[in-house]
Formats: sequence, structure tokens, C-alpha cells
Amino acid sequence: MTLSLDMNGYSDVIRKLRGNSNEVMSGLEILSNLLIFGGGSDLGKYNVQELCALLVNVIRSNYTLKHKELSGLCIHNLIETLPLSSKFFIISNVITVVNKCILDRESNDLVDTCIQILNSLSKISPGTIGEKIGIECFVSCFDILCPATQRVSLQTLINVANELLVPSYSDFIVNISHIMSTCDDKTLPLATQSFILVLRTTKPTFVPREVAHDLIISLPKVTDDNNTVFLLKALQVILNTTNSYDLFLENIDFFNNICYNPNTIQKRTEIVGIVLDFILSIVPPPNPPLPKFLWPYDKKTVTNTNEFTKKIQPLIINLIKDRLGSEDKAISALTATLCMNQPPFDQEFVTIILGISQNQSLIPNVLGMLLYLKDLAPFAANGFLNTVDPKNQLPNQRNWVNKTLNKLRKRVGIKAETISLDINIKTMDDVINLASQNLPPFELISNGVATKLTKFLTTSFLPRTLPEPFLQALQIIADQMKISLTFYQLPEEVDPIGEDFDTFSDFGYPIDIIFEDHTFKDISVDLTTDLVAIEAWVNQQINPSMVNEKNLKRAMNRSDMSGIIYFQEQKVRSCSTFGYLARSFGLKGYKEFTFSLDGKVYPALEPFWHVLTTAYDNIDSLLDNHPTFVLKVGDCQRPSRKFRDILPQNYGIPLALLSAIKNIAPTVDCCSNQISNLMLQHLSCPSMSSSLYNEAVNLFYSHPFLFNFESRFIAFLISSLDMPTVLHTVETQLTKVSDDRQKAKIFKMKVHANRNKIVEDGKKILQNLPATLRIDVDFVGEMGFGIGPTQEFYTLLSREFCRPIRGLWRNSDPESEFVYSPMGLFPSPVANPKEMRLFGILCARAIAANCLIDVPLSESFFKYITYNLKKKQSANQVTIDDIDPTFASSLNDKEGLIGLDFTYPGLPNLELKKGGKDIEVTAENVDEYVSLVKEFTISGKIKDVMRAFKDGFSQIIPYDSLSLFSPKEIIILLCGSTEKWTKEYLAANVKIEHGYNSNSAEINNLFEILSEMNDDERMNFVNFVTGSSKLPIGGLANLRPKLTIARKDDGDNHLPSVMTCTNYFKMPAYSSKEVMREKILFAISNGRGVFSFS
Repeated sequence: MTLSLDMNGYSDVIRKLRGNSNEVMSGLEILSNLLIFGGGSDLGKYNVQELCALLVNVIRSNYTLKHKELSGLCIHNLIETLPLSSKFFIISNVITVVNKCILDRESNDLVDTCIQILNSLSKISPGTIGEKIGIECFVSCFDILCPATQRVSLQTLINVANELLVPSYSDFIVNISHIMSTCDDKTLPLATQSFILVLRTTKPTFVPREVAHDLIISLPKVTDDNNTVFLLKALQVILNTTNSYDLFLENIDFFNNICYNPNTIQKRTEIVGIVLDFILSIVPPPNPPLPKFLWPYDKKTVTNTNEFTKKIQPLIINLIKDRLGSEDKAISALTATLCMNQPPFDQEFVTIILGISQNQSLIPNVLGMLLYLKDLAPFAANGFLNTVDPKNQLPNQRNWVNKTLNKLRKRVGIKAETISLDINIKTMDDVINLASQNLPPFELISNGVATKLTKFLTTSFLPRTLPEPFLQALQIIADQMKISLTFYQLPEEVDPIGEDFDTFSDFGYPIDIIFEDHTFKDISVDLTTDLVAIEAWVNQQINPSMVNEKNLKRAMNRSDMSGIIYFQEQKVRSCSTFGYLARSFGLKGYKEFTFSLDGKVYPALEPFWHVLTTAYDNIDSLLDNHPTFVLKVGDCQRPSRKFRDILPQNYGIPLALLSAIKNIAPTVDCCSNQISNLMLQHLSCPSMSSSLYNEAVNLFYSHPFLFNFESRFIAFLISSLDMPTVLHTVETQLTKVSDDRQKAKIFKMKVHANRNKIVEDGKKILQNLPATLRIDVDFVGEMGFGIGPTQEFYTLLSREFCRPIRGLWRNSDPESEFVYSPMGLFPSPVANPKEMRLFGILCARAIAANCLIDVPLSESFFKYITYNLKKKQSANQVTIDDIDPTFASSLNDKEGLIGLDFTYPGLPNLELKKGGKDIEVTAENVDEYVSLVKEFTISGKIKDVMRAFKDGFSQIIPYDSLSLFSPKEIIILLCGSTEKWTKEYLAANVKIEHGYNSNSAEINNLFEILSEMNDDERMNFVNFVTGSSKLPIGGLANLRPKLTIARKDDGDNHLPSVMTCTNYFKMPAYSSKEVMREKILFAISNGRGVFSFS
């Protein structure tokens, strides 16, 4: 129902609002209904200034509470419906009027409404609110607001403070810190942001002790890395100013909670460093004292810290074991605690300390700690004290190090049993014997044993099948080398450009452009764009009469893409968008360019950032240069990415040994989750990791076997795709920015596909749309949009490539609707390279869009591209046995081949040689026949077909980036993974809302039903909800948006329904588990294939 208001009706409302109390109420009710039921826009036809003044007057005057509440609702709804009315409300002094209502607390409902009014105004004129009333009303009545309005109140405060910060705001620092320490998790991010803003108006000397107490309570719950670091630093200043470190004595859990907060992984090293500063400000200094360069901390003012010192010691030990950074501070803090308590140290801790001592700058810290240890035997037994050379220390420390070493050696005396490491490795038995000694990594590396072992493994002739004891020994040594790699911390990087989308897109990079006789100087280019933006801009400069939006629209109407892309739906706001559309529609007069820079040529679809980082060897050089691009009409292939031969310092020896082990014994597990997590932390600087300037990202490519699949996938996205995707990946996968704070924007063009013409429309999209352009698909005549229909588009189109009529794949079942091969699909000798190139584009598009295809490819397909296309012969090359063992076996039965003709088996029209149909296979020529069949199967034209796939794929993603994955893993990238669901797994990865909660009986029944499903049923359910039969990498945990279950207000006679665009499953509250199972199985079997089922 929609109400409307003509001029007479509007005049009547004004008349009533001028009348007595009853008339005013009548006028308010008419206006309220009008605004609620959608007729408020009619008011834009009239001068509403008097209406605004009358509404404010109702709240200001002595009307009843009901009058004021209804008038407040009208004001709020009118501002939301007609934003221009806000200026008239401000003129009518609404800000001070509603501020008085809030402070007077006339009623909770009225206060709530007044907060909503100020929130609406704060989006339009926040500075005016700050000038007139400040921020008092947003915090003084916080306790009487409902949770939702509490968040609105804080958001309004943030809007105001972002526009206008004044010293008087500091009067409310205590109020806001108390809100932080007592509010719920949903409100905390807003409370934190409010506190940070107000803190900037406050002098540290004026911050009371109770604020520090509130921060200690609330900080472990903060989920934003940057806010946590800022608040910790603020807390440090407050504690120093108020001398309040004693607050920690009663809040010792703070330290563990803040250091191991799962939401602050990316800044954990910095956080741990600050926390250790707190600890060092509390624990008593070592006695006897250490020199100033080891204990530079101020004298303590906190008393009675003995109990704290004992309790904090296990955390310090864990921080050292977990390699969370700031080892110098951690060892100093541990040293201080040793004077109070001597814990038993296990071999893991000893190994880590010895590993830390590989960093020469930390040797004084380690020696200082050993001075206070009663039992030196674990540290002395490995010869560590004899390997330290004082000459490697700073001049002011050498004398102390030398004296300390002598003192420690004297303490150990003859009790120290130094292990002799004069080990020769000449046989496999020597390796087995070495592993049995279980030497710490430190000893294996520092005494040259690891180097000897590497030489043995790389130069010795070992049997093809290695004995099990030898493999076990290699596994033990590999585990030690993995531990050693965790000893060496990479330096923290600060991105020289910035870490979010706004910073990158605002960073104008200056270039010069030359095209024929045109020269353009100092053109500022957005770092997140493709070269096509420059192409479009140049076209608009040199031919504005032809290359313009009006002609673009005409070109669309003439294009065969007109039914797929609707011009009116596209927002041509950027040069990139214009360029994409001009290429798609074949705009007359629009020139397509190649771009030359320093001797290399790039296509227009190459990301601008990739071009710069290929041209320059380091970030400083990139930022200091002012390049000149030379444009020519034409097109070219994308160049391969340039991986850089830069590895972290000190990694050489363990990496060489691990590589040697992996090369001769692929089954040895060289993957480390700890190394994976450590290196991921160093990928969060977008400009460094996406450019391959970063040591960590190059380590992923040079030694992928070190890293788990999930971390390699993140490295792949960051290093191989466009900058918007890189920034989005950093936000969602690394810094874990919440959905409402994500800034990275990936441009997607809306396209329409006809389900009944999926091949025709799909090929038009693949052939005509620029390959790097992301798309958002919907199906003609259907309601769905977003990720669900887009996923189904990729699923349906990919299946079409598997029909026998396409001739792309070897087929063991000619009668089937889709081709089949027991080993997975591999190209047919008659495959069309052009079709395979389109399939390559489809595969790369799907990966870039985080979608899946439905093609059962063989591992040999990707193995062939990796090894068989190279000129150098390799033992890893694909053979016919890999593709089709039965077929290979038949070729070995030469007697069974006699009598055939010289055509390819199963393809009677494909002659193996000229006139082959008329040539019979005989005992004399059977070897020639077998040789030709093998050539047609894995050589010759197949190479052209495979190159076509690689070229198509590389239009979007550099194919070399797939070197991070095995062939089996590439198939998971493309086709998704399967997983077993348990009730616990579902509870952890499914969102429940709107009528259900985690304790609902219906949810328990649903999880039981899902966990009991067989593979086909689970596939159908996933397809029903998401539009794809497979889940993305990582399964349900990585499905975006998350699978959400909501209640549907229907009974047993109704089926569940879905919104695939949001992975939303709506289910009635069925009367029993049996009814629920029946309805779900029916729906998932019959409700797929159309996006109007909801």
C-alpha cells in the first residue's frame, strides 16, 4: 500500500499542526502514515520549511509525551525520505531541541528517536552538531538506550568527531572508556573508534587512572589490529603518566588474551613487543644487575610483584617458543623472572634458544639469561659456548661477552659433555645414524653437517626405491630443518604506498605517453587500474568526436552483445569502464593499443601495477622513476611474471637441504604450518608482495613444498591477479577486516545470459568481453543475481565444453551425454585449439571470480603443460600410460593391432598418415603404427592444443603462477573440494538467524540430516544453495557469503527455498526430522536449475 498527498492534503496537515492538541495529533498521524507507507516523496513538491518548523515546535512545547514521540518519528522519517528537509530542521534549531530531550530523559522511546534524528543529520551536517551541542548527549544517556540505538549513538558521535574535534570532547573520555569495558561485542568496534577519536583531544596528563583500568578490560576483545596497537600505545602513555602499572597485578590474564587474540594476527609482533614493555615495567630487575645495554629499563615503582613475576613466566616462555617476535625483550623479561623461579626447560625450548642465538645481536641477551640459570647442562652440552666469538659483537659489548663466556665455561667445567660433530656422510647408513642422534637444528647447521648431507643427497647415486629406514631418517632431518627456519624472523615491512584500496586508488603515478605525433606529459594514473584506462583516455583525447559516450551507446545497439550487456545498466564513470565497453561493442574509431616500456611490450588488459613492477627491480626504483609509455595500434600476448631470486637471509643452508630431500624423496613431508603462518604475515604489504619484491612471496614460489595449500592459495591471489583483488585478499584473508569496513572494490560488469542459449551467449562473453573484465551474471527472465547465478553460469558453460559433439576430449563412453574417461579428461587428437583457448579463458575467469567449473579434468592435463611443453626432456613428462592405461596396454599387444588401418583408434576420419584409411597394419609396419598413435596422443597437434589453453588462461592469470600447485591441487582450484560434514563442523561454519538459533531443535535436525547425506545428496544440496555442485577451497569455512539458515513461516506442506545470490537457505519449522529430510531431499533434487525457486 502506498499513500499519496496532494496540495489540499498537505495544506490540511499544516492547518492541523497549527491547531489545538487533538488537531496536532491528527496531523502527526496523517504525516506519520504518509512517511511510513512510501508517500513521503510527494512532500518534495511543496515548500516544507513551515512543516519542519511546526514539527520541531511540537517537541519544544508543552505537548504530551505521545505528541513529542510521534513528532520525533516524523522528523526522523522526513529527513530520511527527503534529505533536503534537513536544512530547514537545522534552521528551526532542531539540534538543540532534541539534545535537551535526550539530556532530560523524558522517555526512553523519545530519547531513542532523538538519537536517530541526530544520526540522520550527522550524515549531512556533522560539523553543525559538533558546534551546537558537542557529544555529551551521545554518551550521557547511553545506559537507557537499547543495544541497536547504542550503536547508532556511537556512530553519530563518530560522524561528528570525524568532522570536528574540539578539546571539550576530552571531558567524556571516562564515559567512553567505561562504555568500551562494558558494551557487547557488536558495539565494541564503534566504542573503540569513538574512544580513539576523543583521546586525540585529550592530553595524557589529564587522563585518569580509571581509563587505564577500562582499557585493560576491553583491549583483549578489540578485533582490529591497528586499533589494538593504537590503544596499547595509548595505554602505555596513560600508565606511565598515572603510574598505574599495579593495575596489571589483578589482571594478569590480560597479557595472554592480548598476545593470543585470534583477530590481531597481522600486528601480533608489534603487539607482543608493547606487552613485553608492560611486563618489563613491572618485574623486578635481575640481581645482580646486568649492564645497561641489556637492561635499559627504568627503575620500578610497582611493589609486591613477586606473585606476578611467577605467574607471568609461563607466558614469556610461550612467547619465545611460538616465535612471536621481540626476542630481545622476551629473553630480558625471562631473565628477570629466573631470579624468582627456575622452571625446567624442555628440549624444544633449548633448541629454540640456540636457534635464536644464530642472530648475533641476540647473543648477549642469551648469555645474560644463562648467567641466572642454575642448570647450564642442556645449553652447554651442544658446544654452544665454544661457538660464540666475542669479535662478532658490538665494540661496547665485546669485553662483557668475553668475560661472561669465560664465567659460564668455568661454571660448566668438566661436566660439560661437548658432542663431537666430526661426522662423515658417505652412505645411507651414515644418514640413518645421524638422524638417530636427534641433534638440534642449530648443531646440524652451524657445524657443517647439513651442508655435508646436502652434498651427499645431490651427488650420490641412490636407488630408485629408497629403504624405509632411510626415508624415516630423512623425515627426522627435514623436521629439524623446518624448525630451524622458524628461528629467522623476516623484518617487519611498512608498505611505502599504503595498505588499503583508498590509498592505492588515490596514489597518482605520473607517466608520459607517446602515440605517433601525440605526446602527453605528467599524466596521473591510478595504481589499481589496467592499461585499458590509459588506452581509453588517449582515444578520447585524439578522437573526441568519435570516441564518446553517445557513440558508445550507438555501438552497443548495433553490437551482437546488445542482448547480453545493457548500456543503461553500466555506469561509465571511469576510463577503464569506457575502455572495456568500447572493446566489447567494437566502437568505431576506437584504437586498441599495445604499450611499450623499456623494451617490453604489454597488452592493454595488463594491470598497470604489474607493468611497473616488471619494469623496475625494487620499490624505490619504481617510486623514483617517471616512465614513458609508447603506444602502437595492435595486440600482443601478456608477458610472464618475473619471479625474483631473493630469499631471506640465513635460509640458504636449511632450504638447500630440504630441496635435496624433497627431490630424491617426494613422500617426505616438508610442509610446515608454522612456516606457512609466519610467511603469510609478510604478505600483507600489498605493494611489496604483489610486485614480487617481497622475500616471503618469492619463497612461496621457489620452495612451494614448505607451505600448506591454503597459504599458497593466498600467495597465488596476491601475486598473480589485479590490484583490486590483491587488496581485497589482504583485507579478507590476512588483516581480517570486517565486512562493513572493507574498502577494496572489484569492478564487475553486469551481463545477461539466456539459459537456453548458454553456449551462444557464453562464447560471446568469452570472445568479445576483455578477458580481465569481471562479470556479474543473471539469467534472462529469472529473479536471481549475484554470486549464485554467476556460479551457475560457469557450471553450465563448462559442462557444454564436455559434450562429445565438441570433440575436445578423449571419450571412453560415446553413448553418454557428456564425455568420460576413467583417468579424467585429456584432449582428443582432433581437439580444436580455438575451442581450447576459450576453455582456458573460462578456467582463468572462474578462478579470478572465485567460482568453480564442472569438468573432471585429469591430473595429466596440467602435468603435460608443466613438463611436456618444455624443450628439455624430463622424467615427469606425461606418457600414454598416464592418460589411458587400457589404451596403452592395447598398443603393447602388437598382434592384436594387425589388420587395422592407419587411422586413429575410435576416430575413423583421422588418418595417421596420408591415405591411412587404405593402409593396413601388418607385422612389418605395426611399429610405425604404434609410433604414430603415440605421437597423435601426446605430441604433434596436442601440443598446439595445450599451448592454446595456456595462452587463453594467461590472458587473465599468468600461467607460471600455477607453479605453486601440483596438478591435483590445480584441479581443486578449478573444481573445488569435497569434504565430510559433521554436526560440529556445520555448527562452526553455518550462520543461523531470523527465527532460529544454535539451540533450536530444527537446527539440530538439519545438521544431523546434512551430516548423514551421501556424496550425491551433499553435492545436490550444495548446488541447490550456491549454484555450484562443489564448494570453494577450504569448503564451507571459505564459502562467501556464509551459508545462512533462516526460518520460513510455512508448515509441513511447504518446501525449503533459497536465495543463491547470498547462499541463504530458508526452511520451515518442520514437525519432525523425517518430514524435514523428505522435503529437503525433494527440493534439492527438483529445485535446481532456475533462480526463481525462492
